[in-house]
Amino acid sequence: LSLSYNPKTVQFLPSSSQWPLYRRKPTIVFSGEYHLSTYPKNGFDGGRVIIPLGLEPQFLSAVERPAPPPRAIFLSNPLRSLDWLMTVWVDHIYPQIPNAEFHLFCGAATYGAVGDRKAAEMAPILTRAQKLSANGVVLHDPLPKEKLINQINQSRVFLYRGDKGETFCLAAAEAQALGLPGVTEDIGCMSERIRDRQTGFIVRGEQPFADAAIQLLKNDTLWQTQHRYSLATQNKFTWNEAAKAFEELSVQS
Repeated sequence: LSLSYNPKTVQFLPSSSQWPLYRRKPTIVFSGEYHLSTYPKNGFDGGRVIIPLGLEPQFLSAVERPAPPPRAIFLSNPLRSLDWLMTVWVDHIYPQIPNAEFHLFCGAATYGAVGDRKAAEMAPILTRAQKLSANGVVLHDPLPKEKLINQINQSRVFLYRGDKGETFCLAAAEAQALGLPGVTEDIGCMSERIRDRQTGFIVRGEQPFADAAIQLLKNDTLWQTQHRYSLATQNKFTWNEAAKAFEELSVQS
């Protein structure tokens, strides 16, 4: 049984949800420490374990590459602080690096029926992105992963603020596995995806976020160091290993 984080219920789970857990006492699987922390300490369970999400094979064979041009990338849900990121880009980053580009691969289509329900909410954010082309912002339609990998490999840094509802952030894990440093805030699970000052930066606030992004966009030596460390440390857990962990859990049960 895997539970998703819901900030409205983190402090209390209704009895209708808790009684089946009390009767069956299942082992509850979480994708990380942050995810685990969202389940109430007094909630019923038969044990709590962490099994991270795995990485697909195409993300596990990246090789070292030279520092790309100053090109940042966004790979998440536009409702997860993209508006904030664009403000940081326009006000703080782009004025310092006027040849930089910020490529956005996002949209409602990524999320199927859920995205359809959120399309109206996403629309003004995406419209704003389209109007910022003079500031180096480039909006793309979502891409399948096979094509997205090529775009990640052409990028210099991924930018993502984080979100309290983000319990793993597979997009960050995949980018890191390909050797792409990132800048994020310490929100949700992001401190589990990025190693601060080793494979990117975990900061707090607009100006520190911009300063970290500017460093990675301009400093080739810093970028190469974090790129190499990402390749060496951030691509180790596969879906086969995740499956084995579930199988072992089943045997123990």
